[in-house]
Amino acid sequence: MEHTAQPTIKDTAADRTSSAASQANCPFAPKGQAKNAALCGDTPLSVHHIGYLVRNIDAALSAFLQLGYTIRQDTVPDPIRGIHICFVEKDGYLIELVSPLDSSSLVSGLLKKYKNSPYHICYETNDLDKELARLTAQSYTAIDAPTPAPALGNRRVVFLMSPFLGMIELLEA
Repeated sequence: MEHTAQPTIKDTAADRTSSAASQANCPFAPKGQAKNAALCGDTPLSVHHIGYLVRNIDAALSAFLQLGYTIRQDTVPDPIRGIHICFVEKDGYLIELVSPLDSSSLVSGLLKKYKNSPYHICYETNDLDKELARLTAQSYTAIDAPTPAPALGNRRVVFLMSPFLGMIELLEA
């Protein structure tokens, strides 16, 4: 399935409202007490996208388009990870469709276990190395090294596993 190429996904953090403004109305700070930074958005991470594992990227893209999603970026290969990637968006939610380039791709094994399903949340950070160190000190395990992501303007990404949350991705802003 051929699609018109869209610009590479750029930093979306600049488009978000200030966390300071949202913290002023934080419902998680008990009256008279300091706000809970983790619950009120005072963290160095922001959600960038949800990774959705699919066996057939063209069929999945067609299904997402039928649900009203729009293409944010056409399908591109990522030979570093052995995958095809396409971004779609609806109602402010960015979904990364991920499928294997071939049977030797790491995600081929994940497909056997998880089938077609969401499998990671990507968090954008202004300091990837600092956040990687912080999370690995908090029971996360890096499952690869930070490497450029062609579908994201060659910004570095790294994947981590949490014993409590499963897989997450860090994206350099």
